[in-house]
Amino acid sequence: MANNKIPQETKEQMMRVLREFVNLGVIGRAFDNAGVPRSYHKKWIDQYPIYKKRFEEVKEMFVDGLEMIAIQRAKERSDSLLTLMLKAHRREVYGDKSEVEHKGLKNQIQLVFAESMLNEEEKKLLSGQQPVEESEEV
Repeated sequence: MANNKIPQETKEQMMRVLREFVNLGVIGRAFDNAGVPRSYHKKWIDQYPIYKKRFEEVKEMFVDGLEMIAIQRAKERSDSLLTLMLKAHRREVYGDKSEVEHKGLKNQIQLVFAESMLNEEEKKLLSGQQPVEESEEV
């Protein structure tokens, strides 16, 4: 099925949907606005590799547009958005991370992760504190 020739009417429907999607970023709304049944999306993804490829390209275009807006807003008036953008693009400098080294082995092991993803017990373990042990109940 991967080499199926796309009927002209289907090509036209696909183009309408993709034009809507690049502006909206919501696939269901894109289908609604294009007047095409939503169920066609999965069918087209499975049946037509070129549609899947074009959809991914258009999705990237939409995200690029969002990123441009975010950058402009960050420059103009939003410190929190600016911080988020810096974390996304310069994670090594602005990102949330911790490093743990284990020196017991010949080769060192280094773990890097976001502190915000750890629970309190994991933070205690990494800081060298003993975790609170759960009491055994019968």
